[in-house]
Amino acid sequence: MDNDTSQEAYPKIDRNFTRLNQEIAGIKGSMVIASYYGLNASVGDNDATALLNDLFAEAKIQGKKYVYFDVPHTYHVSGPLTNARDLILLGDGASIKSSNLNNYYIQICNTLQVYTGKYNTMVHDEDMFAIVWRAIQNTKVVNVCIWGDSISTGSEDNIGINYNTGPRVGEGSPHGLTAGDAYVHRLIDMLVTKFKDVTFNFYNRAIGGSMIQQWQDAKTFSTVTKPWIDHIQDTNADLFITAWGMNNETISSAKEFIYYMDQITNHIHANFTKQPSMVWLTTPRPVMALEDSRFGTYDAQFARDLAAYAARMHGKSKGHYIIDVNKVSNLKRAGKDFEHPIMRELAVTNTQVDGLLSGNYTKTGTDYMLATIGQYLQFNVQLKDFVLEFEVRFGLNLPAGNESLWLAYNLIGDIADQGSVILFYPKEPSGVGAIGDYSRYLDHAHWGRQGLYTDSVFWDDNTFKRIRVEKRGDILDIFLNRIRVMRTRTKLNNFNHPATVGIEEVYEVALREFVDDLADIHIGIPGPAGPTVTENYLNVVSQGHAVPSGAAVPLGAHTAANGTAITHVFGSPQIVLEANQTYQATYSGTVRVANGGAIIAFKLNGVRIGFTSSFSSLTNGTNLSFSNTVIFSTTGESILTVNNMNAVDQTFVTLNVSVVKLA
Repeated sequence: MDNDTSQEAYPKIDRNFTRLNQEIAGIKGSMVIASYYGLNASVGDNDATALLNDLFAEAKIQGKKYVYFDVPHTYHVSGPLTNARDLILLGDGASIKSSNLNNYYIQICNTLQVYTGKYNTMVHDEDMFAIVWRAIQNTKVVNVCIWGDSISTGSEDNIGINYNTGPRVGEGSPHGLTAGDAYVHRLIDMLVTKFKDVTFNFYNRAIGGSMIQQWQDAKTFSTVTKPWIDHIQDTNADLFITAWGMNNETISSAKEFIYYMDQITNHIHANFTKQPSMVWLTTPRPVMALEDSRFGTYDAQFARDLAAYAARMHGKSKGHYIIDVNKVSNLKRAGKDFEHPIMRELAVTNTQVDGLLSGNYTKTGTDYMLATIGQYLQFNVQLKDFVLEFEVRFGLNLPAGNESLWLAYNLIGDIADQGSVILFYPKEPSGVGAIGDYSRYLDHAHWGRQGLYTDSVFWDDNTFKRIRVEKRGDILDIFLNRIRVMRTRTKLNNFNHPATVGIEEVYEVALREFVDDLADIHIGIPGPAGPTVTENYLNVVSQGHAVPSGAAVPLGAHTAANGTAITHVFGSPQIVLEANQTYQATYSGTVRVANGGAIIAFKLNGVRIGFTSSFSSLTNGTNLSFSNTVIFSTTGESILTVNNMNAVDQTFVTLNVSVVKLA
């Protein structure tokens, strides 16, 4: 590698940029060029882990957002890639091939060379995100409420999260994936990554199977039953994201969509003390297979498109932001395909196959034998789409129902956390050969078998069967002896939720655009009239404290702190405030219900101030979300605490307290 890595030392930079489209050229000043740091074809098949990690670290030191791989090459990686989290990797025919599961979602993207328009709909109004930016500037605490159907489920309330504190939910990281991996996880991580000095409280009020028509129905959260919209109001949201439409699968219900959007908007304007910045997320195209009588038919998809159109147009007329995943999914699933690459052969000869393989197996000549439980073959490639063809034979006289061969793909963890699995039964319990296709095979509670083929004969006859598996987009075809015996849709989270690939290629594209717009539209622009913030603020968290009646809650780590007008000692319940100042204080969190309710309040010098968070007629032992904000002045040096005002001991599961000195 050349010792001089400054980009200005290389006059060829302008020639390299002739290969970029206009949009990439426009971000030239925000990127580093990979070839200037030794990343080019000369790396060959050598392990590029260290080179890539050095490049990513340098890009972050320089404050760059993009890394451009200007030389077409496939980089082989064995170790974990670090420092890529805050970067966008763009390529010109370059790719990363890794057998390390920590790198599962780290890919070099060529999307911008093909599609350069905006997916989302945004009214160019500097006040669109005024409420969010007021919270960012004044308290550095933002409440986010997510509402809708099962598209938005998969995440519970996440209180007091910022860039430096957990739980890490993992944008593009298998460590963050759960059995119900959802776009909500990715959105959380994008926001805390973009706004590193802000603490977020995320409230999820979505319910699977619901429609926008049910917005006022009685729903139960934390054992409290009341109109659904009232639960939304209780979150005191600064940013309110609503996502409905998947279950509006009839034309008549879709026609009503705009009416109920208007009803919700009018209700919020008339009843919410804080008017949140509003965002609508359009519903995606769920599948592309017409044989799915519920989610894949023309009329059902037309209804969803109609609901998305209503969200897009009516939301725009109200000055709301539209995260348009419907547009993305239609472009990528039904129209011109911008993302799925043309397939290429990875291995044809025996030597090429050996070069891709690892595992625990016995090989004789060109035959691979898996003779005992736990033996496996692993192809060390990362492919969203693939065609795999092989011949397999099973030994004689196998016991019925006890033997199977796994073909696993879309792996998101170790062997105990399989993604999708195809099981080949040489002799199922009824005594014949069979093929079963599963999504998340080891999580039957949420993802069952998608398809089953049963042959008329058993397969433990020591003769070869030719198997071909083709995965393209959502469609999985399985062939036995050159005859297609099964067609299913590969998916996670049941039938209508896009699989991990869908989240990555459909949701993340629109979500990134939204988060960038949120950051750009108000940076440097004064917000609406409100308290002026000084450089004195404190954000502190607490977890798992059982607090006696009347006592103050012990406070722990500082997630953000600046200035001398607000001080706190780790573990103390007391926040010390300067004399003759005006402050804004906010608390939020979850508490375990006791004595049929929960009562929380701020105290200043031992005297209750502001409103009291009071709840009653609840089930003991359940968790309850709460929040409150108060503005007050001090006359002398003062002590601020958050107190349990219940008549019995109460456990504070989580607590986040933010205090800002106002000018």
